[in-house]
Amino acid sequence: MEVTFHLPVDFELPKFYNTESSEQIALALRLGAEAVTHMVKDAASIIREETHEQTVKELEEKYYNRMDKEKKERKKLEEALEQAKEQVATMEVLNATWQKDLRGRAESMMAPVIEAKDKEIEHLKQMLQMVKSLETKFDKINDTMTKTQNNSYLKGRTGESQVEEMLKLSLDCEVYPVNTEAYAGDLHLVRGKGKYKYLVDSKNYTRTILQKEIDKLHRDLRVNADAIGAIMISLNSGITGHSCFSDIDIEFNELGKPIVYIGKLMSHDDIHILLASLRPLFEVVEYMTEIRKENASNFGETTVMLQQQMALVSTMIRNHYHSLLEFKNMFINHKKKIDAIFIEQQAHLNQQEAYVKGLLKVALGDTDQVKHAIQDSETPLPSSIFKKTSRTELNEKETKFVEWMEKNYVFEDGTETDLKSFMEKAKEEGFKEKEFRSMRESLFTETSWAKQGRKLIGFALRK
Repeated sequence: MEVTFHLPVDFELPKFYNTESSEQIALALRLGAEAVTHMVKDAASIIREETHEQTVKELEEKYYNRMDKEKKERKKLEEALEQAKEQVATMEVLNATWQKDLRGRAESMMAPVIEAKDKEIEHLKQMLQMVKSLETKFDKINDTMTKTQNNSYLKGRTGESQVEEMLKLSLDCEVYPVNTEAYAGDLHLVRGKGKYKYLVDSKNYTRTILQKEIDKLHRDLRVNADAIGAIMISLNSGITGHSCFSDIDIEFNELGKPIVYIGKLMSHDDIHILLASLRPLFEVVEYMTEIRKENASNFGETTVMLQQQMALVSTMIRNHYHSLLEFKNMFINHKKKIDAIFIEQQAHLNQQEAYVKGLLKVALGDTDQVKHAIQDSETPLPSSIFKKTSRTELNEKETKFVEWMEKNYVFEDGTETDLKSFMEKAKEEGFKEKEFRSMRESLFTETSWAKQGRKLIGFALRK
């Protein structure tokens, strides 16, 4: 067997391969190949071990470098956290100071309002006494009303009278009782200077109005051809088929005339607004009545259209009613604001009047008033205690308060008095705590009466 070897050009073949037998050459090739293989394996192992050790050293170096870096970053974060904690503590202190200042300002601003409320409470107490004095009269009226409620005829007539007055006030109309006439309803509501008439059926039942009474109103409306619509009013109960979803419902009969159903009228807080919400409907119905007279040929089509639009018309009237309620609430809120402004301005006016009275007394030669005026202008207030330097800058309450202090305390530097005992003596004199707390803001310096302080500096109780 021949074997071909490819060797480098500059390789010099040993003489052994030219002189020895083929068996020796084969043995040399085998041994050489095994030696080369073994040497390659050992070399690879050595290289791998050296590479592994180098890798471990590199990783350890990277680990320690990374650890040092993480420690430095952690230290920075801890320092930043400490700074943040200090900032939060500072903000908490500022917030507490701001809250105390805001509370003091709120008390000062609310003092005039509280004073006005005190006056209002006194007024209400007087009103309560008047109400109690009328209690006997109300009891007699109540007895009369109870007897009326127990009599069905009188009960019905009372209900009709109530409805008559409410309709007159709310709908710009005239109302005439016709309960003695057959097929005419209980009342006739007349608008447009007698031009338009509506039948009104008033019920003062404790039970629900039945369908047969609704049918009777339909019949009466057909009989009274000159009536252009009808109203059924139930004072205290619902109306079958018409007051389940709302206390106002509208439908049109076969002649296209509207019938308005109002259930539980007396349960409404705003009865006049409820009735006034029907004005647009009546005005449009009266307008359509005039058009029908001119276009009698379209009467059938118009009636069908109106009957199809009953739900829409009812919804529009209800929405109009709720809009009127919103306007009423808005007006009430505005009135409250105006009343508050009036009370505040009245207080300023009273203060100005007192000041002018004092000036007039001085001008007209009142001896005591002249004496006080000279004292106010010539005797300044201690600047270490009071913000205001002259007595002429004080209002009436502040003047009384300062005079009380002068009578009971001595103004001297280096002295002090206990706040609690000071407040108790002021209460005994008739000053309210909220009043002289509010005067602390306008009258006293911060050094003499510090916020949250327990001592008053610069004056002491007379011995």
